Parts: sequence; structure tokens; C-alpha cells
Amino acid sequence: MLLIDDVIKNLQKFKAEHGNIQMCKVGHFGEINEMDDWSFSISKAHYEEDRNKEVVVVDICTPDIGPEPD
Repeated sequence: MLLIDDVIKNLQKFKAEHGNIQMCKVGHFGEINEMDDWSFSISKAHYEEDRNKEVVVVDICTPDIGPEPD
């Protein structure tokens, strides 16, 4: 699992290389599924192997783009 500091570091690197680019979820065929401020939230979750241990995570809610195409 990534730490938020790692994500911030990578985003800063991308911004330095490419400018203030847009962020989205890319679909199977290259289509843009837009994201906005509501795409990010704080949630409690658990690991599949230990349902009793909850952790606080940043949840990035992106559109469900379905199963892999054939």
C-alpha cells in the first residue's frame, strides 16, 4: 500500500515534468472518466485476511469501467 507522502512526491514529480496536467481515470479504450474534489475521501477499511483490523485510508473513488475487454 502506498503512503500519502509517496503519492504527493510522485504527483510533484509529474507536475515538474509536465506542468499542472489533468487527472482522470482512463477507460479500457482510452476514454476519459473525469474526477473532481468529491473523488477523494477518508474511509475506514480492513485487509481481506484480517477483517478485525481497521485502518484509515484515502479512498480514491473512480468510475467503475467494467471488466477487461475481450
